Amino acid sequence: MKLAVTVLASILAICSVTTASPVNPSAAASAGASTPTVIPSAQVTLSVDLSKLSEEDMDLIKEYAHIKKACNDEEKIHDSLQSEKLEQKEALDELAEEQWDSDFLDLKWRLGEIETLLLERLFKGNMDQPIEYYMKFLETDSEFLELADTLFNSPPVQQPRSEQASTSGTQSP
Repeated sequence: MKLAVTVLASILAICSVTTASPVNPSAAASAGASTPTVIPSAQVTLSVDLSKLSEEDMDLIKEYAHIKKACNDEEKIHDSLQSEKLEQKEALDELAEEQWDSDFLDLKWRLGEIETLLLERLFKGNMDQPIEYYMKFLETDSEFLELADTLFNSPPVQQPRSEQASTSGTQSP
């Protein structure tokens, strides 16, 4: 027990010297602690005599100051660019989403028009159910699906030259 108190008192004495906080070792020993649970780290005060620096030391400090400032400046630029990059990415994503929405809505609108025309032609206007009913019927008809697939994969039909000229707004010679 005396050894533990002595060790504890020594540690506390060292800590009180290095941290400049006086501690009464006998008060700590009377608290009943036989071994320290936490060993405090010794704080060392460093000092440098700047009046005795060589020319090389001064040059090195000067270079350090310049490089440190350059690093700080570059870090600010980098952070600013990262922020700007993020803002631009968000804006680009938003534009892409808007464009996709616009394109998608245009395609859906055109698909609806074509479905209506197709159903009117195929069923000759004899439709007493909603359009969706007839489209579901066509989309489950294997003969219709096979024909649509064949037409989808076939090469585009070439218009006669005179028809191309009249539809493009130019005259053939």
